[in-house]
Amino acid sequence: MVNLVSIIIPVYNVEKYLSACLDSVIAQDYEYLEIILINDGSTDGSLAICQEYLSKDKRISLINKENGGQSSSRNLGLDRMKGEWVMFVDSDDEIVPNMVSTMMNYALQNACEIVRCNCLTRGMNREKVRTLPVPAGLYERDKALELILKDILGSQPCFGLYKSCLWKEIRFPIGHIFEDLATIFKVYAAGKASVGILDKPLYLYNLHDDSTSFKVTP
Repeated sequence: MVNLVSIIIPVYNVEKYLSACLDSVIAQDYEYLEIILINDGSTDGSLAICQEYLSKDKRISLINKENGGQSSSRNLGLDRMKGEWVMFVDSDDEIVPNMVSTMMNYALQNACEIVRCNCLTRGMNREKVRTLPVPAGLYERDKALELILKDILGSQPCFGLYKSCLWKEIRFPIGHIFEDLATIFKVYAAGKASVGILDKPLYLYNLHDDSTSFKVTP
């Protein structure tokens, strides 16, 4: 049985980072990918880069839309995805070559609906592996939900592999920064099976002045 993984990548004015991101995704050693690029009304060269990669890899699809923010782009990707599993990658970040295969193998071997990894933050004169304050391993659904609600596991969707069915009734709120806080706990609550925690930095989180997280206003 093929376990297709949909990777949703919102794109908005990231021409400096996009090629590195897409190179890391298409270089995955897990073959069965659906790579959904959502161009959110970019005004720089991001669309041209998306079109270049669209011609390179048949697993890539491209959706163009008016600018509506990251939440609207992720939601459109969730509406269009066909995979049994889903992941999110921000277009200015990267993933290690075995991220998908490592998380998928763990999910299948342990009957998980969610697998969560660690990440490596780099840039702005720093590089650090961000580890969770809990041991790696399997957590029953209720315990994992408790850890999410206490903000021990964090709310970043990009650090996880999810069964697509968990997102059936869940979407990101529009027009908010840190929209992840209002969303991920609902996905954990929708699950019934165990959650896997991997002590491996499989996601590369790039810090730079253009990041949305650094543009917070009161």
